[in-house]
Parts: sequence; C-alpha cells; structure tokens
Amino acid sequence: MTDSGGRNRKLLVGMHDGVCAIRSSDGGKTWGQGSVTPLAHAAARLTVSPAAPQWGYLAAYEAGVYRTEDGGESWRSLETYPSAYAHSVLMHPTNPQEIYVGSEPAAVFRSQDGGETWEECTGFRAVPESSGWSFHGTRLSHVRDLRMAPNDEEHLYAGIEVGGVVHSRDGGASWQQLHGTDDDIHLVNVASGSPSRVYIATAGGPYRSDDEGESWELVDNGLQRHYTLHISAAPDDADVVLVSVSSNAGRQNPQFYRSSNGAAKWHLIESVGSDDDMVVAIDWDPADPHRVYAGTEGGSIFRSEDRGESWEPIAIRMPAIAVSAMVVAPACSILISRVSSSGANSTMTTSSAMTISTRAPKVSISFDAVSRWSSRYSTKSPRLSTVSSASDQVRKTTTAMRTIHRAARRTMAVRLVSFMSEVSLPAPARR
Repeated sequence: MTDSGGRNRKLLVGMHDGVCAIRSSDGGKTWGQGSVTPLAHAAARLTVSPAAPQWGYLAAYEAGVYRTEDGGESWRSLETYPSAYAHSVLMHPTNPQEIYVGSEPAAVFRSQDGGETWEECTGFRAVPESSGWSFHGTRLSHVRDLRMAPNDEEHLYAGIEVGGVVHSRDGGASWQQLHGTDDDIHLVNVASGSPSRVYIATAGGPYRSDDEGESWELVDNGLQRHYTLHISAAPDDADVVLVSVSSNAGRQNPQFYRSSNGAAKWHLIESVGSDDDMVVAIDWDPADPHRVYAGTEGGSIFRSEDRGESWEPIAIRMPAIAVSAMVVAPACSILISRVSSSGANSTMTTSSAMTISTRAPKVSISFDAVSRWSSRYSTKSPRLSTVSSASDQVRKTTTAMRTIHRAARRTMAVRLVSFMSEVSLPAPARR
C-alpha cells in the first residue's frame, strides 16, 4: 500500500522456503528486501489489514500458521494451531485478532485472540455435500481459499480443492454448498466494487457470479488455456479483471489475461511472465486502485499503474514466489508537528502507524490507520482542550501518547512503534 505521501510502498512475499517484506521509499523506483524468515514448507496465503498496519498472518501448509507484528520484518509460528495443515488464512478487516484458517482435511478454524487459542467452525464439516469432497493421491480435500464479503463481515466464502464453493452468512457458524461450478477450486475473489460479484479460479476455467454465488457462468471467451490459477478484480471496478491460466496443473504454457467488461471477453497480456514462468500472485493497491502487482513463479514482480493495461518489472528479483503468496501491505508513516520553545511549529517523519499534529492553541491526535484495535478496545481521535502555554501542550501530548501506548500493549491488537526516544520535545513545565 502507498502511504499518505505517496512515496512509501511495501509488499509481503511468500516463497517456497521463506517469507519477507520488500519496500520502496521513492515511489517504486528502487526496492529493498527485508530479512527472510525461513519456512519448513512453502507459503500458501498471506493476509494483512489496514486497521493494524504492522500485523499480518501467513498460512504455510505443513509449517502451520505464522503472525507478524512488525510489518513483515519477523514472523512467529503460532504453535497452538490445532491442525497439521494450513492452506488459507483470512484476517478480519477491523479486528486484527480475529482470523480464520482453512485446513486439510477440509475444515475451518477460528481464533479471536491473534492465534493464541482456536476453535473449529464445526458447521463447516456438517455440510451434507462434504462426504463427496476429495483430492487425488494420498491427500485429502482442503480449504484452498477463504474470503469475506466486503459489505458483510458475517458473509464468508471458502473454496475447496476438490469440493466446490461453500459460504456462511453467520460468521462461520453454519455453511451451505454453492452449486454450478467446477469443483476444483483454486481461488475465490469477491469484488469490492460490487459485493454481489464473485469470481473463482478453477481447474476448468474462471467463473463469475452476480448474485453472491447463487448462480454461476463460465467466463472463458478469448482464453486459449483453461486451468485457472488466479483471478482478481480491481477494488473499485468489478468489470476490470486479471486472470492467470495454463494448460494443466503443471503450469505448462502459462498465459496472463485482462478483461474490462466483467470477463465477457479476455485480452492476452504478453509483457508479463513467459512461456515457462507463470503469474502465480496478483494483488491491487487499496490506496490506489489503478496500481496492481503481479508476481511470477520464477520471482519476477511486475507493476501496472493503469489498471493492468501496461506493465513494467520492478527493480527487485525474488528467488521464487509461491502461489497466491504476495500481498500489498500498509506502508505508513508518522508525521509529528511540535511546538518549539519559541512557539514555532516544526516537523519530522518516522515509521509508525499514526499521524500526530500539535498546533497552538490546541493539541490534537488523529489516527489514520489505527481506528479499532480489538473487539474489546476502541478509540476515537481524542482532542485535548485548549491550553495556555506551549509547555503545557507538550505535557498533555506526552501524557496522552503514553496512555494510548499502554492501552495498545494491553490489548495486543496493534504494535505501535515507540517514538518518544526519537523525538526531542521540550521538557514539560513543573507545576
């Protein structure tokens, strides 16, 4: 995601043996890679939320579930996760401690405390059609993808490989099978710009629904291949869609397509990927719906600034990118305006998740990313009363920030970067 100044950008990238963050501070001209957290198995899915910019979760197949609290610089294994497999992960958009994980055999687990304790959504396995879910070889059916409707936090979708699509309208308590698609599901995409529009990627081609999955249409007009790995609609326009296809599960003869009319007709993109390097991950920048990234299995990352019409490679190459394991992450900054001893305003910027401004005669603290910290604690932008001197303003600002920091630590919902050691503020007046 791009910060408010438009220069800072960050992606979280999962590989076959690790996960890391890559960043740009100059609008995407140059990129740097952060430290890699090793994984015993490949990354499967990543999820982040603007409500808690430093937090994210990773599903890593047999390696389980991981959490980051520092924007992807380090990841901790959640040892209490109760299953041997983690194929997919979904993070609540406003409560970073609430997550869902899809497992094998096909099941869904939920945590409301950041992955410290878990409960199974038992209604998932109670779906009557579940007896027909399967997979080939010695493996079992698994929840390949989990999504939440953008207009309804209780409405969840799960894509099962192999078993079709099921959904829940009560936050995972009960589930129902959706019919009318190929059963081999690889990805579910609920269009933010039109919540009733759902796209899915299947082994038999891409499908589209305009009624929340009650009915489906195979949308393959113009595609030369049909084994569909990834599909993604622009966040503000459900008719602009990107899709990655190949000849078979071996990802032979891959191709990348774009549609501007809701997948009624696809147009080949020849500038991204190659005959032996398939696009395996696509993600749009929520801060700018014109910007979208595409990652290939060979580790190349491409960027488009015009909704996927034209593309260019970014200036970094990864060892590899795992399927669907690349997301645009919040890249935010803290802007501190403070009153000097002479009464003038001065500013500095550092990395954090909030924006603070102080101007005589009032002091205000406003939050752009930390709107709700958990289901138990929330805060509105506090406004301090008018004070009579600059030193008194500083004292009140310091006290307020310490109170907020203690609350955040107590709830463990957001990890705030301590800035008191970085900012030189005038000493508060003695009383």
